[in-house]
Amino acid sequence: MNTTKRSIFLIFIIFLIPSPVIAGSEEGNHIFFDLSTKGFFGLQNSGPAGFSELAGGLESLGYVVNDNSMTNSNFGYLAESNLQESDLVVIINPKRSLENTETSNLMNFVENGGNLIVICDSPESIFNSNLILDPYDIYFKREYLLNTHVNISKNKSVNLGCSIPLEEWKVYTESTAFEENPFRLNGSSEISKDLFFEEERIGEEHTILMAKNFRQGKVIALGNKDFLTNYRFNENRELLYLVLNYIESEDNEEMQELSYRPSEFSIPFKDGKISFVEFSLENKNNKSPVYGSIEIPEILRDVVVPFESNFTIGPGENLDLNFLCRNLNDEYGYVKTTIVLKVRYNEFSEPYVYKIPVEVVRT
Repeated sequence: MNTTKRSIFLIFIIFLIPSPVIAGSEEGNHIFFDLSTKGFFGLQNSGPAGFSELAGGLESLGYVVNDNSMTNSNFGYLAESNLQESDLVVIINPKRSLENTETSNLMNFVENGGNLIVICDSPESIFNSNLILDPYDIYFKREYLLNTHVNISKNKSVNLGCSIPLEEWKVYTESTAFEENPFRLNGSSEISKDLFFEEERIGEEHTILMAKNFRQGKVIALGNKDFLTNYRFNENRELLYLVLNYIESEDNEEMQELSYRPSEFSIPFKDGKISFVEFSLENKNNKSPVYGSIEIPEILRDVVVPFESNFTIGPGENLDLNFLCRNLNDEYGYVKTTIVLKVRYNEFSEPYVYKIPVEVVRT
């Protein structure tokens, strides 16, 4: 394991645009784009609305990419043989409902480690898309978003055009099969149209991508396909990398390999003295960075000052955070509270929160 160690005494923030974890280049992962649901017309079209650049981009990363026409598969049925030969199945704007056998085979595929992406940005395909996603408690809402913008990093915004937003069923049918907090990517739209009541709303935030683990596999629902077309692919490929990163990453429990010490702080103060306290963190994951932040409670805001409040720890790296401790006045004789460490294992996910006890004593 790389145990590169660094100490930081300057305040700065690092933001990374995600690059894909290229498991495909080592394993030749197979991606199958289904044509049997009749909402997608193949990977070989080189026109502006085609997907030939997507196919080429995936192949350049080491993936084996196919659709029904490239494998001489049944155009009217999602065959079990296609699932058995694939690591990832992509269904786009389904215009027909899957038969019971197809639905059962698809669930078995996901439960046993397969990955499923369902993309819907056509109101006519919402019903069939939701039938596919129903076992995973994700659904596309009956809304249509115009001019949707998604921030995928601090300095990168993607314009997705028209999209369908997503939501999660609040009552799980089998709660133990799911993550507690699915991964979400939100975006804002200039106008949203309610397809039930034909009402328009302005400037609201919506979930455009939702992903969750299910058994041994992963399910991703995405409310836009246009970013994958030849017309938009090159400028928006970071969103594809975000999806691939989620699929190729280890399970969350394996990814969350951050350790820190000390587990609690005891800070003695002497009048008129300034001291330093070191806080050491280790990212044990050799594949993915960790994004973190430190929050000091209000009562200690001017007493315990981190040299760096926001930080990134590279794969396999250690980081020493240093705190300046100063006793400004007689107000603090004894304080017992917590410092909050927030950690993201993906730059765009919700943070995990660690509360670290801290005791401040005047000596």
